[in-house]
Amino acid sequence: MKTRAAIAALAAALNAQAADIEVLHWWTSPGETRALLELKQRVNAAGYRWNDFSVVGGGGENALGVLRTRARSDNLPTAAMTGGTQWQEWHRQGLLGDISDVADEQAWSGILPPVLDAMLKVDDRYVAVPLGLARVNMLWSNAAVLQRVGATPPQSWKAFFPLADKLRHAGIVPLALGQQNWQLATLLEAVILAEAGSDIHRQVFVTPVAGATRDPRFVRALELFKRLKPYTNATGPGREWHQVAADVIEGRAAMAVFGDWAKGEFAAAGKQPGRDYLCTAAPGSASAFSFDADMLVMFRQHGPAHQAQQELARIAMGKTAQEAFNFYKGNIPARTDVQLERYDGCARLSARALADAGRRDTLVPSWAHNMALPEAARTAVFDVIGRYWRSPAMTAAQAARQIEQAIATTAKPQRLATQLERGN
Repeated sequence: MKTRAAIAALAAALNAQAADIEVLHWWTSPGETRALLELKQRVNAAGYRWNDFSVVGGGGENALGVLRTRARSDNLPTAAMTGGTQWQEWHRQGLLGDISDVADEQAWSGILPPVLDAMLKVDDRYVAVPLGLARVNMLWSNAAVLQRVGATPPQSWKAFFPLADKLRHAGIVPLALGQQNWQLATLLEAVILAEAGSDIHRQVFVTPVAGATRDPRFVRALELFKRLKPYTNATGPGREWHQVAADVIEGRAAMAVFGDWAKGEFAAAGKQPGRDYLCTAAPGSASAFSFDADMLVMFRQHGPAHQAQQELARIAMGKTAQEAFNFYKGNIPARTDVQLERYDGCARLSARALADAGRRDTLVPSWAHNMALPEAARTAVFDVIGRYWRSPAMTAAQAARQIEQAIATTAKPQRLATQLERGN
């Protein structure tokens, strides 16, 4: 018996040592790479070889293009960071893996929020691993800069404008922002939640309702979004998001709207929450929670590569890996049973907000971050937002009509989006 057990253990070890785990992602900023190190170390310690396939581009557009090229040549990685609404493309091509055995073994349905658990399945098969959740509608402020003008983070966009005027008078950029379309969309998403509410968010972007973009609240949100432009530094070529975050970290700008992931950049710079920077809900959106999820979708593998993929899923969903990855990433763990003693006030704020939004029915998937719109619709909407931001002549009503047209002509009802709304 001992001999057979030793032989089996040796065979498993040899298989593990022979298998590479290649992961496509765009976690390339300092905070992101530090978080990813926690997963790499655990995978390598299990006898596998983690191979990065990283593609620079914080919104993921570049990575998705590379992934499609790899798919055409039948050379897919073990896993890839990608949003839930993008999985249908891979599902139609029969390219997704199956990690249901690991999900059953670890009882994922009992340790994940129902809204998230529903997103991980296609045809009742688990095809992805959730690493953590980020609240997208967050405002990050430089504490010293606000103190210099005797201010606190604005609780509404109405309160933002007089503060912004004061900051500009002091020679400080009020709102750091890059011109990449996904960054513009992130800001607009927060403005819509504040000015139009979670119901309009759903009716326009999650389960589209004809005419929802003509709602006066939606049009007013677009108008307010454009009013913010003079208070930003988004006037030159698009910069990566971590460069924009550095404007706030280093005091060149007072505030920025980014998801929880921004905290990783502050931490990497040695900054402390409450002392050096402040984290609050984006103005006017305290009761809502727009979420993005860090997820690794699994592609079809065979033999030792399949075994390695199962182990990647098992490791990534482990309590210690979830706690460590999200501690450095700035998010909150996907597992609901992970203790947050080591986490700071910003993470605990997001955890409380997640629970509150679930009770209020104001927990919504982020259309700006691959959680709601299909990829073609998201790209088309991004194009409209970019044109609207850059065109002085384009009105909010015109932008609203074009957003509806972009979604109507590219989006079909998405089962995943519907699951997402019903999951809570």
